[in-house]
Amino acid sequence: MKVLNNRHNMKYIKPLNEARRIFQDAPNEFAYLDFKKWAYKNRGKIKKGLAGITDSTKLFIALRQVWMDWANKNAKEWSYLHSTDVARKDFGRALAVMLKTDDLIIKRSGNKLINLK
Repeated sequence: MKVLNNRHNMKYIKPLNEARRIFQDAPNEFAYLDFKKWAYKNRGKIKKGLAGITDSTKLFIALRQVWMDWANKNAKEWSYLHSTDVARKDFGRALAVMLKTDDLIIKRSGNKLINLK
């Protein structure tokens, strides 16, 4: 009886890619760690894009779009978000709170979430 060696059969096995996009209402904490590193490197570009916005709702939606840009480029599994206006605002607000606690793009001092550094 002939025993087949595993290494010869490996070329016929296709690697599995089971990573599915995860539906999320707020930024995932593990994904946020990667986003934070990316946002730190690109903070000048992000601040320039958010500089002219004075309305908080528009700022939160713009922050959500920044997350989507990062997710579509670097981590597609974190790009599955709600598409309603209220959900966009809520996701962006949660992201703004996380950015404020890390003092990354939004100033930690003060009570407002729209004060950029």
